[in-house]
Amino acid sequence: MVQNTNNIVSFISENFFLPFAIYSIIFFTLYRFNKDKKVLKEFDKIAIQLTIWVATIWILLKITGIVTFLVQMKLEDSSTTFSQNLSWFIRKTWFQIFFWIILSQLLRIKYIAKYLFPRILIAFFLSFSFEKITMLLINIHRDYLPESVNLYTNIPSLIAVLLLKTLIFTLIVSVFYLGKRFFKNDNSK
Repeated sequence: MVQNTNNIVSFISENFFLPFAIYSIIFFTLYRFNKDKKVLKEFDKIAIQLTIWVATIWILLKITGIVTFLVQMKLEDSSTTFSQNLSWFIRKTWFQIFFWIILSQLLRIKYIAKYLFPRILIAFFLSFSFEKITMLLINIHRDYLPESVNLYTNIPSLIAVLLLKTLIFTLIVSVFYLGKRFFKNDNSK
C-alpha cells in the first residue's frame, strides 16, 4: 500500500506541478499578446483552482503514505528501534510536508497567483523535495561530482517530455473549463 501511495504521489508531482509552471509561462506570454483576456483569465482561474485541489489531494496521499509506513515500521521493529527510527523520520519528513501545505495554499492568494515568478517558484518547490533540489544543484555544479559520474541527459527529449506533460495538463484544465461553461450555460436556461 505504501508503494502504491508513493507511486501516485510521484505521478502527481511529476505530471502536474512542473507542467503548471510551464503552463504559467505560456499563459503569461499569451495574456500579454492576446486581446481577449476574459477567456484567458477564466481558464487560468480554473487551472489555479485545479492545482490547489490536486495539491491538497497530493498532500493527503503523502500523509497517508507516511502514517501507513509508520504503522508498518511499528509492527516490524522493537520499541527501541522504532523510537530511534521515528525521531530521525519525523525531523526529516514533517518539515517538508508543512512546507508543501503552505506552498500549495499560497495560490489561493490572488496577489501571488497573478504573477509569473511566484507561480513558477511554487510549482518548482511542489515538484521537487529538498533532496531532489540538492541533487539538482550537485548535478549543476560539476565540481561536486567524481570524474567517473556521467549524466546522460538528452535535453531535446527532456524538453519534448515537459511540453507533452504541459499539453496534457492544459487538456485536463480544458475539460474542467468546458465542463464549467457547459453547466453554467445549462443552469442559465
